[in-house]
Amino acid sequence: MVLLALLAAGKPVSAEQVLLRHKFFPPRDLVYDFWVSATATVSGSALAGAGQQQKQSGQQIVQQTVNGRLAARIESVDSHGNGTLTFKLGRLGMETTAKGQSTHMTLDPARGIIQANGQIIALGELQQVLCWIQTCKLTISPRGKVLIVPAPVTAPTPTLRRVPLPLLSAVHHWQRLLEAIPPWLPEQPVRVGDKWGMNIGIPTRGGSAGQPAHIGVHYTLERIGEIDGDRIARIAFQGAVAYSDVSIPVPRGATQRTPAGSIQLIIGQHLAGQLYFNLDNGQLHSARGDGTVTVQLQRSQRQQSQASPPPVPGLHARLSIHFEVFPGKG
Repeated sequence: MVLLALLAAGKPVSAEQVLLRHKFFPPRDLVYDFWVSATATVSGSALAGAGQQQKQSGQQIVQQTVNGRLAARIESVDSHGNGTLTFKLGRLGMETTAKGQSTHMTLDPARGIIQANGQIIALGELQQVLCWIQTCKLTISPRGKVLIVPAPVTAPTPTLRRVPLPLLSAVHHWQRLLEAIPPWLPEQPVRVGDKWGMNIGIPTRGGSAGQPAHIGVHYTLERIGEIDGDRIARIAFQGAVAYSDVSIPVPRGATQRTPAGSIQLIIGQHLAGQLYFNLDNGQLHSARGDGTVTVQLQRSQRQQSQASPPPVPGLHARLSIHFEVFPGKG
């Protein structure tokens, strides 16, 4: 809500042609606070308990809010205007409500540990990703292309049991994604109403090289105005990510070693909102948006052709997200 009040204070200026470019002035800290709210609706036979055997599916609704802070420090800039930045993710606060009960959680990025109701849970892949964020340096071009991505580092192994997160993906997948994304700012100067975008394919973990995740993002310069005396470009964006070739093996049971087959994981993501880009200092000022993520499990075509395929729990999940990013204070 702080962001909405801030944007309402913006003053329009004449439509002009602008060259959208990042500007790096070291040493300087860019600090952003963020707030995310999400509602997940999960349904399917996988949720049906013993008392629901006559029902086709169960359903659960989970609501969550997350708030935190991300700081980026501009360490240096070269003769071509490329900036090298380091990052620090602050402690995250999370509130989760399910079945009428609320749980407050905190996440320590330095150790990749979540604490909920006095208990500590170590998440293996999450720990690796967060450790990488805290230690990496990215070199970014004036058009927003990540030029140099550091190699993954090995996080300290926690003494607690590590829990894998299949949908989070490993650090080297995040590294490969950053390397593949083209510059997000347009090559030529733009006026209000101009559009640009990108479409790329990223191989997914568990998927084949011929069926990558398809990512499409499209931008529109909607307005040029002012916030707190700075010239701000409001850029609308719409993005989508589709995964359709991620397979998960289905075990036969404790007494049989070979898998019973596999089920296909289908994921779709859609996101839309506005980015507020500071034309004077050449950095993101703030952002807001809404998105949906859908996840579906279904038996693979090969398994469907079997005469007596083993039962596979059905699952369909929909996650609705709203986020706001605004200048950090204090």
